[in-house]
Amino acid sequence: LIMICGIYGTCGIMDCIAANTRGLGYSLVPSVVTMFGACILRIVWISTVFSIPQYHTLTCLYLAYPGSWIVTAIIFVVCYLVVRRKVFGEKHALSK
Repeated sequence: LIMICGIYGTCGIMDCIAANTRGLGYSLVPSVVTMFGACILRIVWISTVFSIPQYHTLTCLYLAYPGSWIVTAIIFVVCYLVVRRKVFGEKHALSK
């Protein structure tokens, strides 16, 4: 519970970045990234890391959630920056 709840804010940040990207008119990008992070990445985790006998524990299984949130959030940040640069141009994309 501590592993998942302690990093659950990352999931919220990930959803906000996805919503921003959708708001810029690119709805397919967040859909594909979410499908990768929420489904494919977790299936890969379970079929590779979790299948190793020494990591076949409930803790290792629970790590699939925060691990996928972190990786997906990083991918979302990169995608958002690329989309923002396309929509607003180079100068605006780098401003704070």
